Amino acid sequence: MDTSIWIWIVVAVVVVIIVVVVALLVTAPKRREAKLQAEREKAAELRDKAAERDLAAREREATSAQAAADAQQAQADAAQAAAAARQAELDAERLKRESTEQQHDAAGLRAEAEQHARRADEVDPDVRDADVRDADVPDADVPDTAAAPTAGDGGAHRADVSGDPSTRYDGTASEQPRDLDNRV
Repeated sequence: MDTSIWIWIVVAVVVVIIVVVVALLVTAPKRREAKLQAEREKAAELRDKAAERDLAAREREATSAQAAADAQQAQADAAQAAAAARQAELDAERLKRESTEQQHDAAGLRAEAEQHARRADEVDPDVRDADVRDADVPDADVPDTAAAPTAGDGGAHRADVSGDPSTRYDGTASEQPRDLDNRV
């Protein structure tokens, strides 16, 4: 092999190396741009995934917050219902106590009215005379007008035992004047 062949081989290799280097230098910006574009696309894809996950997380947070608000509202409603029930129990107890007090007061007023009626009977000379007269008459013949007061008038305007409507049990003036100094 001759030296000139070697020189042509070396020149060919150098030319090939130069062509390769030039090709690399010419295509490097395009490759770099392609690499950057691929990285941008990958970053954009990752950002999209992150945005989707962030949106999903915010939706779950909103759902969780709504559920918590619903739970608090239900708890508040339950507390309000419990408070209303306690208030209703208190009202029922108060009304029962008031009813008992009113029944007690009514019984006291009834007893007081009966006491006043008895006192009026004791003071009224016509009733005492009628009681003495009626003592000889059997019970079947005596009208029951001296019974307990009726519901309508409270016993205030009952006629006395003698049947005279001008005589009252409540001690008010009747049509006939009475002599109170001649009481027995």
